[in-house]
Amino acid sequence: MSAIYKNDISEFNDIIELIKSFKPLKRWKKQDPNSDFTEITFSFPNWSQLRGDKYKTLTTFNEHQKKLAKKVLQQWSDVANINFVEKRTQHDTHIKLGAYNNINELTNDTDYFIGGVAFFPKRDFDSNKKVERIEDYNQSGQVWINLSETKLLKWIKKSNITKEQENKINNFKKGTDKISTYFYEDKDNIFLYKNENNNAHINNDLLAPQSGTYKELIYRHELGHALGLPHTFKEGGAFKYSPQNSLMYSVMAYNYPQSQDADFCFYFPMSPMLLDVYVIQKFYGQNITTRTDDTIYGFNSNTERDCYSLISPDDVIISCIWDAGGNDTLDFSKYNFEQKIDLNQGAFSDVGGLKSNISIAYGTIIENVIGGEDNDHIIGNEVNNHLLGNKGNDIIYGYDGDDKIFGGKGSDALYGNEGNDFINGEDGCDIISGGNGHNMLFGGKNADMFFFEISNKTNSHNKIMDYNINEDFLIFLDENKISLNIKKLISQNSISLNMSFQEEDNLTKLAIKTKEQLEVPNLTIDIVGNFSYEDLFY
Repeated sequence: MSAIYKNDISEFNDIIELIKSFKPLKRWKKQDPNSDFTEITFSFPNWSQLRGDKYKTLTTFNEHQKKLAKKVLQQWSDVANINFVEKRTQHDTHIKLGAYNNINELTNDTDYFIGGVAFFPKRDFDSNKKVERIEDYNQSGQVWINLSETKLLKWIKKSNITKEQENKINNFKKGTDKISTYFYEDKDNIFLYKNENNNAHINNDLLAPQSGTYKELIYRHELGHALGLPHTFKEGGAFKYSPQNSLMYSVMAYNYPQSQDADFCFYFPMSPMLLDVYVIQKFYGQNITTRTDDTIYGFNSNTERDCYSLISPDDVIISCIWDAGGNDTLDFSKYNFEQKIDLNQGAFSDVGGLKSNISIAYGTIIENVIGGEDNDHIIGNEVNNHLLGNKGNDIIYGYDGDDKIFGGKGSDALYGNEGNDFINGEDGCDIISGGNGHNMLFGGKNADMFFFEISNKTNSHNKIMDYNINEDFLIFLDENKISLNIKKLISQNSISLNMSFQEEDNLTKLAIKTKEQLEVPNLTIDIVGNFSYEDLFY
């Protein structure tokens, strides 16, 4: 499984080629060529004061909105080599943030469907330029957030309009100022709207939008533009849907993911997503100083980032994880949903009742998983993993590396693969397979089945620590996972079996060699507990 995802970006090659076609790509210039980091200044200009009588709807960020903007900037600098520096507003800055109420006279945006607008970086930026009026600011790096909150008042089919309704509609259209009210019409319908925040440009006392909402996503999207990220589609071209051209992969997309690809349950991404992380790192470099200690994501998080932290089982997470080092853990222990948790780079996980809502950035290695209270499907990666199913009937694959696998409560299926694994079924009736390598196996309570492959590819050495002759079973398979008849294989000379017993340790030793492998046994099994030759042929 790890080979499918590890360092494999082919899944979004089409989008990468599209982004390359936007040449020349824009990004901020590094001031110090000897530094790994690009310093990018930002500010919150006092647009309300500078606008005068010319720009009536432009307004200044309040403290709530500033805090959110800084949080989003931190997310971008967590993944890329960017050092954001806040500056006072006497001079121009790379990025300058402001708000408007549905009409932005400066940028000529008057569409209430638009959540914001931003401008790409420019190479000839002058950081010493003094600002005395709005026009003194370079347009590059401007980020504008639309504060309007649109409410549909009425949707009317034109074919059903009465004379009385027609008069009311005409009066509504004459009276609209495109700030407090506005309308949209096509050939068959007319829609009348009201702005719930109609005074926001006069008295901006709004709270910042909540994490996981569309309004909050706009901050991340527009700041992505201000750093040089384009859309995942051509302007004016087809918005053809694909998972990669959706919010599943990028906050720079417009398409909400279709349910067969990802189910966010009407929430929105809370961090830069898989494609965003990859592209911004190509622009500015990977930030290899981010979370280099042992980090926990999810419940019991120590990330100090909202987008990776869960408190209540009702909390939602839709994020891509970038981590530069340490021994790290995904903890989804309080969720009571069936989950799929995949540790491989570029892989998506389904946690907390959503689908494909967690991804692992390329270059990120996460070692450990704590599953939830329902059935989990946990997939390890190429390093040494510590995988705990917790409650429920779990399926856990360690794959490569020397893994420690614990089923927890419930009847679990636990598989090593390559490497030296420690597997403990714990409670429940478990299926356990160590795979190749030197493995220590515990069935735990209740009846357990231990599966072993016999083939020329086998190189497996195992010790079963708690075999119970009255409950547990040894099952032998070929490389196609078809059950083998040991007695028949012996009689056909397809395998040789050597069995010995060490009374002082209550230890039975099995050594099995295939016909082609006569020097060293392909498969050895040391069994602690009462076991006899006849038990192989039950």
